[in-house]
Amino acid sequence: MRGRRNPLLNWLDALAPGGRLVLPLTAEQGGGIVVKVTREPGGFSAAYIANVGIYACEGARDPKAAKALARALKKGGADKVTTLRRERHRRGEGCWLHGRGWCFSTT
Repeated sequence: MRGRRNPLLNWLDALAPGGRLVLPLTAEQGGGIVVKVTREPGGFSAAYIANVGIYACEGARDPKAAKALARALKKGGADKVTTLRRERHRRGEGCWLHGRGWCFSTT
């Protein structure tokens, strides 16, 4: 299994209420974080677990998404992430990392 640079939206959609997903997220050089996402009433909670290093499958990485994750990791704050947002919203102070159809947030 290779490290992911973002959560697959169909994985999030498939989580039953109370369901959990342990998700490794990696940046350009394979370094990243592991996050636990839990399906809650009305949304998702998210919690930083640990730093991680994973060797990537050649050609299977999205360079733009990996760069965005690398910037977020460099600024820090992964341990403050508490929610995974799926609703459309403007980027704001609580947004730690945005992807297509999702956002890790500290609020």
